[in-house]
Amino acid sequence: MNITPKTENLTLSQQAEFIALVTTFSVIIGVCYKVGFYQSKGVEALWILQLFNPSDFIKANLEVYGFYTVAALYMAKVFDQKIEERSLEFTVQGVIMIFLAIFFYFSIDYPLVFYGYIFFSFLAFYLVLYRKLVGKSIGILILLFIPWHMGGSAIENVGGINKLPTAILEEVNSPKTWYLLDQYSDKAILISNGIEKNDFKIIDLKDIKYIENNSK
Repeated sequence: MNITPKTENLTLSQQAEFIALVTTFSVIIGVCYKVGFYQSKGVEALWILQLFNPSDFIKANLEVYGFYTVAALYMAKVFDQKIEERSLEFTVQGVIMIFLAIFFYFSIDYPLVFYGYIFFSFLAFYLVLYRKLVGKSIGILILLFIPWHMGGSAIENVGGINKLPTAILEEVNSPKTWYLLDQYSDKAILISNGIEKNDFKIIDLKDIKYIENNSK
């Protein structure tokens, strides 16, 4: 009879806990993004959140995972070094990041807030990994605030509802112009500007004839 070594059991258990932790964290991050998005000015439809499942929340915004992965790996690497090496690493990397930020800001024209997300991602993981309870709590709040703010500013960043892609529906003589706001599973969430409030429509993706891009 084969007996699995205790150390191997422990490793498998730790792996399972890590996967569960990352999955839970990803869902929470996605919820924060969606809350910010659906409570933003021009949308204001938090009721739509009930339509999403955990998988939809995880896929809500992949960009923020990039920020967090790089920040977590960097902080883990730097703070595993001696104090002298750590200080030199911070100085060199800080100068490089500043020059890269200036270059990309003027060449690609990223909004300034983009670099704020990067900076506060690094700060948050530093607080979570290496500070005590108060610092860890502040770090966690920052990690939740970033996706919420990204979601809340998403419509504004594209120029408003009218700059979203226009969904041309299969139905003939639709009296309203419908814009593609979001999607989940095989459904599309459409929004149309109203006089006093916006209207929403949830349809199957197959019911969209084609989509027109309204961005510049």
